[in-house]
Amino acid sequence: MSEVLKFKSEPRISDPPRDLEAEQGILGIILFDNSTTAALAEQFSPESFYEAVHARIFVSVLELIRMGRTADAVAVNHNLTHDDGLNSLGGIRYLADLVDHAPPASRAREYSEIVLELWRRRELCHLARSIEDNARGGQVSEETIANSEMRLIELNSTTTGISLVSASDSIERVTHQLENPRAAFGVKFGLSPIDDVTGGFMPGELWLVAARPGMGKSAVASTGALNIATRGRGPADEPLGAIEICSEMTVEQMMRRHIADWCYAKWGPAAPSYSLIRKRALSAQQLLMFREAATAIRELGTLKSLYRTGLTVPVLKSIVRRQKAAWLRQGIRLGVVTIDHMGLVLASGSAQKRSEAQGEVARDTKRIASELEVPVIALVQLSRKVEERDDCRPRLSDVRDSGEWEENADGVIGLYREAYYAQRETEPKRHDLKLAWEDRRSSKWVDAMFLKIREGEMQTVQLWADLPRNAIRGGIPDSAFLGSHVDLLDPDQALLHDTATLFE
Repeated sequence: MSEVLKFKSEPRISDPPRDLEAEQGILGIILFDNSTTAALAEQFSPESFYEAVHARIFVSVLELIRMGRTADAVAVNHNLTHDDGLNSLGGIRYLADLVDHAPPASRAREYSEIVLELWRRRELCHLARSIEDNARGGQVSEETIANSEMRLIELNSTTTGISLVSASDSIERVTHQLENPRAAFGVKFGLSPIDDVTGGFMPGELWLVAARPGMGKSAVASTGALNIATRGRGPADEPLGAIEICSEMTVEQMMRRHIADWCYAKWGPAAPSYSLIRKRALSAQQLLMFREAATAIRELGTLKSLYRTGLTVPVLKSIVRRQKAAWLRQGIRLGVVTIDHMGLVLASGSAQKRSEAQGEVARDTKRIASELEVPVIALVQLSRKVEERDDCRPRLSDVRDSGEWEENADGVIGLYREAYYAQRETEPKRHDLKLAWEDRRSSKWVDAMFLKIREGEMQTVQLWADLPRNAIRGGIPDSAFLGSHVDLLDPDQALLHDTATLFE
């Protein structure tokens, strides 16, 4: 090797992992043949190089190629005329020697793997020192741990480049998905009007359920999650798991809703509302319903819930990733993540304005769906301006805080419940108007309006709701006709206990 290419100081054991000759080999290859740069640029960033001068040479090569110029030793040296680091190594002579001693282009992959592996090792050393410093300084928060975990997993993943896909390869993928249902699996939400429009929520998709308070968006999300956890099956007929993240309701509040929903599916109007469960005001019959539902749901290994205020996206991502891995070991596929609601999720960056912070949250939430290959159903609030219009049905522009929500979402479903607004109207005096008003006040229908859908048509479908029991259905269920009383008790046992005693 030329003396110019030899660095004066020999490496010490305590020095960070690096191979300067491999870095020189990579630079020599791309300076000799610029056509190799595109493939290498997919894998490398300037930070991949240990030697700072090498990083600047690499950046200069990329800049020249982007301008349509040849990136040879002379052109790079001209760009870096005032670079003291390059000049100390010999300037144009150093660059010329890189070209003269360049290995064959066929060895580019071998050299790149060496450089990238050593970069990963240096990053691991840096991460380990950072973790140790935080631990010694007593600065170990959930977010610190989550960020460290994310960085560790990123380093563990293979470094793959971003490349264009040919039309032939694209057709092959689409054909494969069409002919093989396991290749493109949509998760059914258990609400047929929505499932018919979407074909199921695909892994990597971000869907918004957008509404004003009182429209039933939390009920839609929790009903869908329970449907998936109870009956969902994957492409290989494996069970599906559902994760519920909530910043408003505690896990106890969420579970009371699930129990009321489960009871309604079997016993209809006789089932207890979640309000009655909360107040411990159940009849003896309803208590037996409660116990049966609780036993059934307790046995579900496919439903996980979390209540946390001030949750950041990195922490959320870490939680979901760990549960996905745990379920995978049990033969369970992660089917859906629901988040209620996004306005209470905090940005992890330094954004000052709420719109900027929510824009960051929107982008990161879409990234969670994509990287973890799971559909994410995110609940978002609509602006109060909706209430100022004569027609209070939601529009896409009503999504609060940031337009990036609608940009990043694969679909947006707006909910509108006519009964909510009718119940706040003054009772009409005319008999015919009063009858129509009473019908609207008692309506159990909820309009689910597809305000955006990447692959489909915007349309409105109707869901049926018994909100006191958190029951959302695709149509009027058979249980709705069971009546308000169901006798579940043996007559000899009916008066042995009252509800208050059994709850103590």
